[in-house]
Amino acid sequence: MNHSLDRSTRKIHRWGAILTLLPCSALLAQMPEATQHRCAPGGALVEAHYETDEMVVRQGDSRTGVSIILAGKAVILSESGDGEPQVVGELGPGDCFGVIEFLDKSLAKNSIQCTETLDIVTYNKQELEPLLLLPEIRRSFENLRLEQKE
Repeated sequence: MNHSLDRSTRKIHRWGAILTLLPCSALLAQMPEATQHRCAPGGALVEAHYETDEMVVRQGDSRTGVSIILAGKAVILSESGDGEPQVVGELGPGDCFGVIEFLDKSLAKNSIQCTETLDIVTYNKQELEPLLLLPEIRRSFENLRLEQKE
């Protein structure tokens, strides 16, 4: 079965509605409330749905942006020396991934696999890059990068 054809992907234009779903997002929680609205990209956000056991990101993939989990759970997998993936972390609602790759302009460091049905929203990296000029937003991204590297 080709999941990429079955996946429900659509553009989201209602930033306010998404923002109300994400009060626990690690990325947004680090920003002063008064500046959270500045994170609203000028264009659309992309929402995607994945089924249990589906791979969301494969280690070495090129990332399209920073993603936040709206609902569901996933595991972070890292290739070990013998080629077998090892679980190195878990993700749930409000967690984000792709921050390190976005800031470092690198390929995905780990794979992300659903452990249950997963809904995410992804901020396009081309729309996020200009926001890094705002000191409070850059600081939020840098703080999150440090947390994710621990």
